[in-house]
Amino acid sequence: MKKKITWMTMLLICLVASLLFCGCGEKGGSGPAGAVESFLNAAKKMDLDEMAKYETDGKWTGQMKEMLTIKAWEKVMKKTASKMTYSINEKEVKEEGDQATVQAEISYIDGTSFFTEILTEYFTQALSMAAGDDQEMDEDQVLQLLEDIVDDKLDSMEETVTKETVTFTCKKDGGWKVDNPGEDFTNVMTANLLKASSQIGGDLFDSGEE
Repeated sequence: MKKKITWMTMLLICLVASLLFCGCGEKGGSGPAGAVESFLNAAKKMDLDEMAKYETDGKWTGQMKEMLTIKAWEKVMKKTASKMTYSINEKEVKEEGDQATVQAEISYIDGTSFFTEILTEYFTQALSMAAGDDQEMDEDQVLQLLEDIVDDKLDSMEETVTKETVTFTCKKDGGWKVDNPGEDFTNVMTANLLKASSQIGGDLFDSGEE
């Protein structure tokens, strides 16, 4: 039984690992606030290449690209990112030498209940299929199962809006750029997939240790 669900557990492990970063299409203005504005404008379009131009090292956007190779999540993120809105209070921008902090109040879709439903159904179906089949499910089958479940439920996803105040650290790097957007913004960009997957993953692994 354990051998049959190898790809299922690996998928969740990779998903959670890829999300733990803890670590309006017009251009933004100048300075650190302008860099954050440009970064967020690109985020609304899920344009990761454009976002990377306003990130110091591109690591965060690189990790997002890896996560979005899972087509099911790409479909969800494209839908939710476009609904994101934000405001920046430039009076609250704090600059000190080549570093600065910028606060953005972001309204976004909270998909926690949607992802919990998706992942619960996914593991229920996957475990049932594995239990009744002598052959281990391969990676493509696992990913297709997840995508099929998302396709079936995405149109009826409840678009509950929540707000998060995100503090961005910026650095001068040939111009002002965002330095490690952080876990709060990861939650915003993924509509709280991190929270849902961590909860479901914890339940799964806890039960597996019994």
